[in-house]
Amino acid sequence: MKTSNVINFPTKIETLTLGLPVVSTHGHKEGYIVDVRELKNKTCMLIGSGMKPEKHEYQVAWCDDKKQPHSLDWYLESLTLEFAENAVNQNLFMSLTELEIAFYQTGAAAATADRRRKQEHEQNLKAVERASFLLDAEDKFKEATKQLGQEPKSIIVAELIQNKSDLQSDYWGHSTLKTIILGFSKSKRQNFNEMRKMAINAKETKHLVEMGKDAEHRDAGHYCNGFYLKDGHEHASGWQIVKNELYSGVESIPSGEWCLSPFEISTKIEKEIAKQTENSTFEIEEHTHTKKGFQMFIAVPQFEAERETFVDWREKARALGGWYSKKWGKTPRGFAFKSIEAAKEFVSLFDQGTDPDGPNTPQPKKKNETVKKSPSNKFRELADNMQKQIDDKLCSNRLANTPKRQKEAGYARIDGNHLKRTQQALRILANLHDENKVPEELKNLKSKKAIHELTQSKLDTSNCGYYDTAIDTNKPYHDTAQSKILWSLLEGPSEEEQKAEALRRDIESLAFSKIPGYFPTPKSTIKNKMLPYAQIEKGMRCLEPQAGSGYIADELGEGVDCCEVNHSLREILKKKGHFLIGDDFLNLEPTPLYDRIVMNPPFENGQDIDHVQHAFQFLKPGGRLVAITSQGAFFHSTKKAKAFQEWINNVVEHMEDLPAREFKESGTNVSSKLIVLMK
Repeated sequence: MKTSNVINFPTKIETLTLGLPVVSTHGHKEGYIVDVRELKNKTCMLIGSGMKPEKHEYQVAWCDDKKQPHSLDWYLESLTLEFAENAVNQNLFMSLTELEIAFYQTGAAAATADRRRKQEHEQNLKAVERASFLLDAEDKFKEATKQLGQEPKSIIVAELIQNKSDLQSDYWGHSTLKTIILGFSKSKRQNFNEMRKMAINAKETKHLVEMGKDAEHRDAGHYCNGFYLKDGHEHASGWQIVKNELYSGVESIPSGEWCLSPFEISTKIEKEIAKQTENSTFEIEEHTHTKKGFQMFIAVPQFEAERETFVDWREKARALGGWYSKKWGKTPRGFAFKSIEAAKEFVSLFDQGTDPDGPNTPQPKKKNETVKKSPSNKFRELADNMQKQIDDKLCSNRLANTPKRQKEAGYARIDGNHLKRTQQALRILANLHDENKVPEELKNLKSKKAIHELTQSKLDTSNCGYYDTAIDTNKPYHDTAQSKILWSLLEGPSEEEQKAEALRRDIESLAFSKIPGYFPTPKSTIKNKMLPYAQIEKGMRCLEPQAGSGYIADELGEGVDCCEVNHSLREILKKKGHFLIGDDFLNLEPTPLYDRIVMNPPFENGQDIDHVQHAFQFLKPGGRLVAITSQGAFFHSTKKAKAFQEWINNVVEHMEDLPAREFKESGTNVSSKLIVLMK
């Protein structure tokens, strides 16, 4: 819905009226004031000058990215006034009519109600799932009570943790992605030996059985009485085992996947399974039935069998109480049994005391036998598989429009370069293995992980602030002979690459330095909007009057003349190789020398008007000027703005409003306009 009623606001709003545009404190949301009411109770708000009495509160209808009503919220007068001043600073002056106010208020209320209905629906679905789980849990609880001789007092569960900590905001936390219920206990006492015994029930947690004392954590602040078994700290990503007290019986059991083993099964089963020979027709693996939760033992065939042989296997398995189980997730296909004894008896029918030429012995042709890869082939395959991960880390489209995102993008580049070194090292070692020339110190490198550790570089953090990215020194982090020899084989970044990286750091350091009027033009705007209208041809002389860090000048190509008043930005332009003809463009004597002028002048205090009119005097007859200006230049009622509006009507060839938030990635949501002038 379009807005109307142009209002000329002062730089500071004194009173609030219905229909005024507002912008949230951090500029993330835009909206309008749609209602007001008096406060019945005496209310004060703490501000910089002390306690300020509040008499009214205002209702704001916030909009989504498509300018459609999204949500309704009430705010005190002081905070609403701040929102309105934010809108003025972003050149939002269009007030709503009464009809439009009603549209935004009812639309936002409807959107809010719709979201609440969806939330209630999701909560109802979760409640149904929880009720279904508790029905199953009651049966498990009763079975455990019979086996233990009393009601269980605790439950041991495995949790897959995902780290949610944020170093930039100093937030420490995590979320639980998956929960596996390993077993019940008749004791409330925290016991790591008991946790290790239960860890064997799930394939995901078996590695914790062999973990040393370092995996036993006793943290006073941890939510499970401070005890948890984990390879890492409290918030680290990975599996952990905890013991929770069942305060409310079955109701205290967390929702999750059941992975209980029969109580008579002991850890000796693992040792028995490990004793099988490599030449067996079958190998027995222990797994958990994912739906019913009981322990089962699968005789996994070691080769593909003919149809007749498979039918013979299946009949013998059924005679022993087994069944054929298809592959499901990480559970392999094979013949499943509920006891280890039955599985061993089934396997013995084919591997012990049987005539090799008898009818019961399968004689299939083996499927493609696995051939152990040579180190060179293994390393080359690992290197090739790394390319997608490297491309993701070094992606040039990564957002860096906030200090936090800029830091994340910086460390992603460091990770990407580290991966590139590892990839290079893998390929070099592959070639050395082919030539049988691997240095003695590097012969024991068998895995990508070991090589990746050695290619780690030192990071210089000496001049880093809170949001700054460390500098990759491209020198080995580990001071060992093995690391030094491997690094001596690597080809480091070229001199040009090092200069480009230093220049990138210089530009990033200015991104949030609050240089007046410095908001770099997005590259997409330059390529898709400005250059097509500029129609630059070979041999034309071009000017960029306010070059900034050179985003526009970079696209204009060689030979463009530039001006820039800020010293730091001038140094960046020099490093890029751009030719500077002056510093303060407004002080240059106008001379009609240029065929094309492409510019994005500063907007503050009507500077865009001054710069555009001054730049127009530098055009040759028939020349073309493409500029980005503020919206305010075309509807302000100041003397300067009115004169500009009359003047531009005689020289403008094209004019269009740029999309909302065109400059969001540059740190501002100011409304802007693209103009094309002809001389």
